Amino acid sequence: MCWHWEKTVTLLALLRKRRRQGYINRRTRKLSLLILASSCLHKCQDQPQRPHGKSGRRWWQRPLFRSHDEFGAWNTLIPLLRETDEDLFFNFLRMTPGSFDRLLKKVSPFLQKKSWRKAIDPGERLAITLRYLASGDSQTSLSYLFRVLSPAICRIVLEVTTVLWSVLKTEVFPELSQDTWLRTSAEFEVMWNIPHCVGAIDGKQVQVKAFPHSGSRWFGYKKVHCMTLLAVSDAKHKFSIVETGASGKRADANIFHKSTFAQGLRKKNLESSSPMSC
Repeated sequence: MCWHWEKTVTLLALLRKRRRQGYINRRTRKLSLLILASSCLHKCQDQPQRPHGKSGRRWWQRPLFRSHDEFGAWNTLIPLLRETDEDLFFNFLRMTPGSFDRLLKKVSPFLQKKSWRKAIDPGERLAITLRYLASGDSQTSLSYLFRVLSPAICRIVLEVTTVLWSVLKTEVFPELSQDTWLRTSAEFEVMWNIPHCVGAIDGKQVQVKAFPHSGSRWFGYKKVHCMTLLAVSDAKHKFSIVETGASGKRADANIFHKSTFAQGLRKKNLESSSPMSC
């Protein structure tokens, strides 16, 4: 309701007090209430009316997103790049069409959606996620490119990255064994002329939004809040061990000292090292 209930109660209390004190009679009190009701009624009439419908939306779907099938990147740009220019396809998604098809075949069963409305194709879900990871573009910009709502893109990226990790983790990060380390050492000696080497290690600081109530815990020397990724790669530039989740203010040496990889080195038992730890 549009009635100013608090103001009405306050005015009634004031009129009742004045009447007890003899400053106002019953007729004047009724006249004041009529004036108050009339002013509230005028304010109600002046307020703009809500559109029809419970939610008050102008559209069930914005006109931009209705043209998803005709002008979205999945149905226009990506097929064009696949047919005419594989180099630009690689630049757009950071993988060749063949690699994209193989990856889609692995994750497609986990990306199927059932809905009374037309669901987004698993290939498009994968393309949106790869473009997001490759470019670091905003989800709003991807919304205009693929003609998909921003909230939907947010859910798609979260779901697809979870599926990618669950499907590929055993392939990307195989179990470490003595044979693995011996093969890596041989590759370093043959390819790079570095004997007795089992990995190249380095850290990378990734800028993040400040976490609530974290103070300066994640504030690094670059004057930004960041998280450190410490990785060990083999002779073919592939990650063999990854340490994530360390605060940006910690040095690489400190992170390495407390990592499972360093503990395995000290115990002379690298087979116990976990390929992925947080």
